[in-house]
Amino acid sequence: MGKRPRILLLDDEQQNIEMMMRILEHEDVEIVSANDGAAGYSLALDCRPDLILSDVVMPKMDGFEVCRKVKASPELMFTPVVLVTGLDDMASRIRGLSAGADDYLNKPYNAAELIARVRSALALSLAHQALAGSFATMGHFTEYTESVLHSFDPLKFDAKVMEFHLVSQILTGRVVEFNRPAGVLVGAAGGNGWTGRLYFQSGGFVRLFFETASVRPPARAERKTGSPGVEFANFGPAGAGEGFGDDVSKVLGEFRSYAAVRGGAAALVAMNYEKDVSRFDADVLKSLSMHLHFFDNLASLIRRTDEAFRYTVEALARAAEANDEDTGNHILRVNEYARAIAVEMGLPEKLVDDIGLHAQMHDVGKIHINPSLLRKPGKLTPEEWREMKQHTVYGARILGDHPKLTVARSIALTHHERFDGSGYPRGLKGDDIPIEGRVVAIADIYDALRCARTYKPEFDHNKAFDIITKGDGRTMPAHFDPLVLGAFVSKAGEMDFTYNRMKG
Repeated sequence: MGKRPRILLLDDEQQNIEMMMRILEHEDVEIVSANDGAAGYSLALDCRPDLILSDVVMPKMDGFEVCRKVKASPELMFTPVVLVTGLDDMASRIRGLSAGADDYLNKPYNAAELIARVRSALALSLAHQALAGSFATMGHFTEYTESVLHSFDPLKFDAKVMEFHLVSQILTGRVVEFNRPAGVLVGAAGGNGWTGRLYFQSGGFVRLFFETASVRPPARAERKTGSPGVEFANFGPAGAGEGFGDDVSKVLGEFRSYAAVRGGAAALVAMNYEKDVSRFDADVLKSLSMHLHFFDNLASLIRRTDEAFRYTVEALARAAEANDEDTGNHILRVNEYARAIAVEMGLPEKLVDDIGLHAQMHDVGKIHINPSLLRKPGKLTPEEWREMKQHTVYGARILGDHPKLTVARSIALTHHERFDGSGYPRGLKGDDIPIEGRVVAIADIYDALRCARTYKPEFDHNKAFDIITKGDGRTMPAHFDPLVLGAFVSKAGEMDFTYNRMKG
């Protein structure tokens, strides 16, 4: 559970301090003390007490001056100060209140009165700390969101990463010291509980425990409501053992408390706080929910934009294919082959996805080639062949320099380069050819060999495989990156299946 409230006792007579400690010994508090005002103020700056009980008449610095310095300090200004003194005249009381004292207790005092005033002052102090912590945490969420927007890059945006970072703030309490939950579930409300991704803290690290965890609050939980859409509850042994499944209980223990924010079908739930959940904690959770909702909406907009982009890519690829002798599903098959080879090579997931989408753009430059040349039966003249080879350059020009089309542009420009340097348009050799160009080169050749052309018949898989791996004079193994060729050999059976499945 959370730390105990700390009380600082200041009195120049040690027996008075010891008497107050005896009276407060059954309260769940931590006590520190000093015998003069100057030492007491210095100690307060170091230990940040939740309450100061101070005598007035002390050496070096009296209680009035201690009070004034505490209230003038940015670190201590909201710490309650109760002056405990034998000075009973009106002028002393006015002086104490003017110095910023929050309460006044006359000596000799009754033990029950001291305890009552301590509890009241501590409640005020802890409520203020919770409120300050709530606002500070909400402010941090806003600062984090602003920092994301200032450096926003839709090509690198990942809503799950944003979610993890924001949830980590509430689980670790790194921003300010406040009431932390043991676990946070981000998901949906349904029936009497919630289902979603469950995060928890272990060994100083925040972890995603379950992608789909189900949690139901104890039936006997007495729910309280905060702002609209927010509820919270605290319960003890009566609720223990209910709600968590065995796997969730391994990391969160018995169900003690929760706060939940619902927005339509979406839900955000924080469970098993260090201390009793308050409305302040619920407000922090609602602030977190609003920021997560913002990132979800942003991710949704990016997804819709990406879907439109992919549709445009496919439409452009189809337009390039329209006047070519390659018909049917050639561009889609090349996509499938290229993705399979890239996966087999263990290329990064992002690059695999880019190759799997943009391989179909390899011949987009043929839009600029005369249709009669594309459909010409028989052998091309040297001049016609020079023009045909320009489709690689035309394709790069069409695709331009937009970051989302970097891989597409590279494929269009380099998929006819050869590993031995005998390709075109620039005669690149070896690793000077981008890996995406090397991958698509073999995928394109394989499909071209399988398809019937005006100058050649359709080859079966075995014939195409032999030409690529053994050579036929026109196509040779040295044309291909050995690593790409090895991946092709490993995936050859899958590529034959893809060709027959997608033959159009």
